[in-house]
Amino acid sequence: DHVRWMLWRLNGDGWVTAAQLITPAMSDRLLRAIAAASSGRIISGQRGYCRVDQASVEDANHAAAWLEHQGTLMIARAKDIRRSMHRHRRSEVA
Repeated sequence: DHVRWMLWRLNGDGWVTAAQLITPAMSDRLLRAIAAASSGRIISGQRGYCRVDQASVEDANHAAAWLEHQGTLMIARAKDIRRSMHRHRRSEVA
């Protein structure tokens, strides 16, 4: 499976860039999906991908904080979309 492959590929190498991981059958999107499906065992950042059990505590905390920040932004955007949709619907009825 992809997660097992990526954990194997990252083992002992520290941070590995997407360019180093991508094969002809892969894309950046697939790498992100694999990391997301890893149950927190693979982190990502500007330096690429790393096994959380081989990352520094600082790197793991930074990756988690970044995802929390992105989640906050996505929730705010979803709320904006709903508000906009409700305003639009009210103006159609009026």
